[in-house]
Amino acid sequence: MFNPDHTSLFHDRNPTPDDSLNIVWEAARPDNLHYLSLTLTPTMKADYRHMVRAFWESLPLKQNLLLHSEKFKLSEAKAELEEMKEDLDHEMQFQMENEPKKSTARNEL
Repeated sequence: MFNPDHTSLFHDRNPTPDDSLNIVWEAARPDNLHYLSLTLTPTMKADYRHMVRAFWESLPLKQNLLLHSEKFKLSEAKAELEEMKEDLDHEMQFQMENEPKKSTARNEL
């Protein structure tokens, strides 16, 4: 069912312990990711998409709030939203108090 490469991956954490591909597999860490470049001579290369991934992880999307909650300071965001709401309420109140009064009486002839 499993080929020897799969079982060696599970056992040794190295899919090619016999060096048949001449690849040194590096352990993945969040700050040091590599990928296998599948070319005529496969090689391990440094992750070049970390900036793109960081951008998408920084967006306050539901999945990011669940997966990367430590990156979002929800209490600060909530306080900022409350402040914005108060400012908007004050602005609306000011506009209502200062808009010209409409006369309900008919113009006299």
